[in-house]
Amino acid sequence: MHRAMVRRLVPLALVVTTTAALASFATAGASNPPIDTTQPPTTVDQGPPTTAAPPVTDPPATDPPATDPPATDAPDTLPLPETSAAPGSEPSPGTVSPPAPNPVPAATTTTQVVPPAGPVLKILLTNDDGWDAEGITAVRAALIAAGHDVVIVAPATNQSGVGGRVTLVGELTLTQHADGVFSVDGSPADATEIGLDIAFGGERPDLVISGTNAGQNIGATAVHSGTLGAAVTALNDGVPAIAVSTETDLTTGEGDITGTASFVVTAVQQLVDRADGGPLLPEGIGLSINFPFVESGGPAGVAITTTDSSFLELDYSAVSIPEVGSETVIGPVLTIVDPIDPDGDAARLAADFVTITFITGDYDVVAPGQVAALDELGPLLVDLGL
Repeated sequence: MHRAMVRRLVPLALVVTTTAALASFATAGASNPPIDTTQPPTTVDQGPPTTAAPPVTDPPATDPPATDPPATDAPDTLPLPETSAAPGSEPSPGTVSPPAPNPVPAATTTTQVVPPAGPVLKILLTNDDGWDAEGITAVRAALIAAGHDVVIVAPATNQSGVGGRVTLVGELTLTQHADGVFSVDGSPADATEIGLDIAFGGERPDLVISGTNAGQNIGATAVHSGTLGAAVTALNDGVPAIAVSTETDLTTGEGDITGTASFVVTAVQQLVDRADGGPLLPEGIGLSINFPFVESGGPAGVAITTTDSSFLELDYSAVSIPEVGSETVIGPVLTIVDPIDPDGDAARLAADFVTITFITGDYDVVAPGQVAALDELGPLLVDLGL
């Protein structure tokens, strides 16, 4: 993680903060390995070819009739063979990964994913970095490898920082680059609106995922984020939505895209299991996930947080005011500021936690009827296991 931010010392315990106190929780001990989006599909070894058995002739008439051998119980299923692992990684027994077509290069990963036993979701994938960005490419491949039906409708160019802007006047150009991969020369919100109508033949998707974004969307930057703008647009249209962002080192630009994609698959499956055929998320509620950049090891855990008011400050105080009839070129001074809330998203991300913040499709305070749903959902998300 970028160390330019002055961090507060935060205990390495999972913090749950919503509009009401959440129930206690336990962290899962299972590891959450990254997802292999680059390995070729694994095939099941059927063994060496067999040869036809010689014909069987009828026994002489004087011989007693042959009897069938006693029946034996056969196993209900046959174990899958172990797949080969990438150099330097442990093999994953019983792993069979279906092909994950991808028109653009995927992020480098090391481990394959077993498709979930639950239902296949129709997922609309968008972002604000552009349809062929590394983050959206990795998440698409990971979700497809997990068995989901994924369609990309995303901006044709980088639209970072445009929030929920939509095009109300004029025309947009829709381009299909590959099967199920579209770009729109508009904003993330434009892409989401179009995708909701066209991605699945007129049927609404089960879920909209925006990201993963190259860079954290926390604190005061969240309201300006095109990544969150796309998710909020889906929520306003009544579709569950998740905004996903990958923290990057502000000096080197490094970020754990692979780990983020893996976490998205795990989170989606957790929501599917919780829903049990019902809504994936409470009505009108979405998630904003920020995945940390950890220089060594993995995330410290998962924290349910609120949005801080800090992180990035834009300062125009040094701008000279032009005379009447003249103009001057101005630009802000950007400053990274310390977290204000020790339990907010900025502080918990700085402490290497995956942060999950509940978002809504409007600027209203969370309605009282939503509090109980968040009290139940919060501990479940914390218990994802890293």
